[in-house]
Amino acid sequence: MRQAQNWLIVGASGSGKTEYAKRLIQAYKPRTRFGVIINSTSQLSEFVRHKEYVTLEKLQKSYDPAMLAKLIRAHGWVHFEIPGVDTPEKFAFLESLFEGVWNLGIMDTSRCECVVIADEARLVFRKHRMGFWAKRLEAEGRKFGIDLIKIDQRFGAQDNDTTDMASRIQITRLVVFPTSDPNQRRALMGMGAPIPDPITLERPIPAQRLGGEYAISDYLRGRAWVLKRKGRRFELQKIA
Repeated sequence: MRQAQNWLIVGASGSGKTEYAKRLIQAYKPRTRFGVIINSTSQLSEFVRHKEYVTLEKLQKSYDPAMLAKLIRAHGWVHFEIPGVDTPEKFAFLESLFEGVWNLGIMDTSRCECVVIADEARLVFRKHRMGFWAKRLEAEGRKFGIDLIKIDQRFGAQDNDTTDMASRIQITRLVVFPTSDPNQRRALMGMGAPIPDPITLERPIPAQRLGGEYAISDYLRGRAWVLKRKGRRFELQKIA
């Protein structure tokens, strides 16, 4: 059985996490049959063949998981733009979508059958709002070749505006970009990964076309690295 890939990419706004996610999606596309991108905006839609804008009005309808799976099969990669609202109708749609994604998996496959990318992941895997199929994808998706990539800038908040614990405990690869938020720093440092304090990582310098620093922790291999900037060059340093 292939190893699971359950990513969390976290950092402050403008820290470089979206650019990293784009490179990751580009790496997935040639070796993945299906891709589902979920966002509250059109961001990352350049990677798909088909876009679905699920308006507030459309959220009032019921969706058949089998039909959603058929839509994804027909187009390969699909971008779903869903309003960032906390309504029962939105989470009912997400449950139907996740059940549809589940139908794309193949038991004990040796490849990634489908990757789900959730930008602003807290709006999708919401604290106390994750349904049965969302939790099942998190816990068992690896058995069926389903990978998850979660991108967020608000991790470890004290209120409900954060991802659910059922989503956090399944992470296999953590990518941390600069952030000065004390709650995020505390939550990230408390995950047991041997990463540096995110406040010590350098942010991008757009005027000089320089990307930011970041740390990666691979939970499956028990290894970690940090990409440090040396002038205009970058150096990958192993830290565990």
